[in-house]
Amino acid sequence: MIDSNTKRNLADGRIDAGDFLIFPANEIASKYSKFIGNESKFHNQDFQHQLSSFLKSEFPDIYALAQEIKKRVLTEPKFVVVTGLDFNSLLDETRDLFILSVTSSIGYATPTDQVNKKVLWPVKAVKNPTHTNSTFSQRLGEAAYHTDTQYFEFPEEAFSLWCIEPDKNKQGVNGLISADYIIGQINKRTDSSEILKTLTQTKFPFRVPSVFTGTASDDKVEYFLGNVLSQKPKIRYRKETIEKGVLASGIQLTKEQKHAIEVIEEIINKPSEELKLLLRKGEVIFVNNHELLHNRSDFQDPNRHLIRVRMAL
Repeated sequence: MIDSNTKRNLADGRIDAGDFLIFPANEIASKYSKFIGNESKFHNQDFQHQLSSFLKSEFPDIYALAQEIKKRVLTEPKFVVVTGLDFNSLLDETRDLFILSVTSSIGYATPTDQVNKKVLWPVKAVKNPTHTNSTFSQRLGEAAYHTDTQYFEFPEEAFSLWCIEPDKNKQGVNGLISADYIIGQINKRTDSSEILKTLTQTKFPFRVPSVFTGTASDDKVEYFLGNVLSQKPKIRYRKETIEKGVLASGIQLTKEQKHAIEVIEEIINKPSEELKLLLRKGEVIFVNNHELLHNRSDFQDPNRHLIRVRMAL
């Protein structure tokens, strides 16, 4: 079970599940076999509840780990990196069911796209992209600091990244910065009150990436008008979708809004406080999406593969 030493390690944002359980790969493969073939139900809340109840009953140590992760993501340190869950030893279908059972024990694992309702989203470069308005998860290269689903009215509170295959050159390093840090840096400026007023009281247009629109095509242009800073989420931000939102909506940013974005970019491009980490094969990170921004350094390995699951808590 989760002991006090494990909880102290979690306070530092990392936990080795091997400290308190032996990953029962064979038992998982056997007991999850009855759920094989239900991928079309992954987005269904009743099916997720069934998987969560199954995990709690059959693998209580792993279920307890999920509850501890949820607590830490919502309180401190607002992220958790977990090692020792040997999910890569499972066949793909069983692995996906296991991932869904863990994430649905934390919250509702939401469908990423509106058309296919895919819950386990592959973060992997697409060889021949069909969309001109693509998203970070489908590209090689760097991903600037942002929050997930900032282009929807209610962004999920958390997301997870499960490392199936890391970059062979140890590139694609992830970074984390807190909203509190950004706000703190703004408050050091003489024009802080004007900037914070702009970020909290004026609407910015965020364009929805084509693959996540109602038709999953470039023909469907969708955008959302929202504040960058609010009570919930504390921050929603992605410079690229704001810029594309301006073009899609025809709404022009005021000089105050442009200045506020410039200030945020100055802060997140040269932060004095950020966490950098490279996920290794078989590791998973859970992140508070309402209070932390994340990024990814450049990478060019087309075989790099993570699975992302977003969770509404």
